[in-house]
Amino acid sequence: MGLLPARWRPAAARLLPGSSARFGPPRRWLHHPDYVARHGGEWRVVEARHTIERSEPRVLGSNPLVFRRPFRGPVPDAGVLLLEHVRLGGRSWLIGRPDCFLPDNSWYHVPMAPSRLGDCPVWTQGWAAPPLRVTGRCLSLVTDWAETNYFHFLVDALARIHLSEGAGVRLDDVDWIYVPGLDTPMTRWLLDRLGVPARKRITSAEHPWIVCDALVAPSFPGQQNNHPRWVVDYVRRRFGAPAARRGRRLYVSRRGATRRIVNEPELEAVLTRRGFETLVPGSGPTDIERFAEASVVVGGHGAGLANVVFCAEGAIVLELMPPRYQPPTYYVLCDSGGLRYACLVGRSVPRGRERTRSVQIEDYVVDGAEMEAALDALGVDR
Repeated sequence: MGLLPARWRPAAARLLPGSSARFGPPRRWLHHPDYVARHGGEWRVVEARHTIERSEPRVLGSNPLVFRRPFRGPVPDAGVLLLEHVRLGGRSWLIGRPDCFLPDNSWYHVPMAPSRLGDCPVWTQGWAAPPLRVTGRCLSLVTDWAETNYFHFLVDALARIHLSEGAGVRLDDVDWIYVPGLDTPMTRWLLDRLGVPARKRITSAEHPWIVCDALVAPSFPGQQNNHPRWVVDYVRRRFGAPAARRGRRLYVSRRGATRRIVNEPELEAVLTRRGFETLVPGSGPTDIERFAEASVVVGGHGAGLANVVFCAEGAIVLELMPPRYQPPTYYVLCDSGGLRYACLVGRSVPRGRERTRSVQIEDYVVDGAEMEAALDALGVDR
């Protein structure tokens, strides 16, 4: 299946013998309302479909910005699917009867462009791991990439509790909660803060597939790179720290991460002269407090910027964007949260340095003089 063009994979899967419980991908797929109409279950809409209008992002500096995916337009209904006797993978790959993939609770929920469905890796999987059988009622918070990425854990996974609560299913109403396997002090604190008991947690890292007697499956919160305002409001309401003071200036470092800014020491020196403090993400709940107190945030694209969701409305965010990997993730988050967003696109590393094959983790350079000019343009005084 991996050798086929992505747009052909869902149709080609129907030609395979047997079922995905034995090998390979699911053999068919349906959106939630269609599945319920044919095979039973219940689909409860919590946030109705609506259209998001966004202006073009502000781009500073000499290099162009070309966002890779749409960041405006129709956002489909969001809600909760209630099913019995289904199989669920740790990346939110839900498979019902008869061997039917339900993409609406995954990143690949693309009703406006169904040809993108074939991009989901569920169509290229091989032998499935033996599933854990889960008795009782289970709430799913798993989602694509949340096992390794803090942004997807915070926004794409935890915002699903808003949908569950809106559908009338509280955490006390379920026996188990299937959570992404990203296990850090910060993610444990977030789950504790939500009131997710450790005794109820099943992690996708330990159990990549489960079979549920009864599943509560919230859909994807919004759409790919088009998170609506309710997502930001929910995360702020449940986790946001009251700011003791305003006016912090934060530089969010990429130190120790992939996709490094190779001249970061030069940029830090410039920013320090302007009163910025460097934050290396991962210190715990104090990170949230520092973002809540920030009036200006500067940082390279990556999960370290996820906590801009806690900045007060009107705060300035300057994203240092890689030259060849430009998702609109943080522009959308800032726009939905009432933040003043701008970006400065960097340059590929000079020839002579080894480049990675993947543009997603490629190191890059940001011109210090251009960054200073960008801060001036945004009204950040020296």
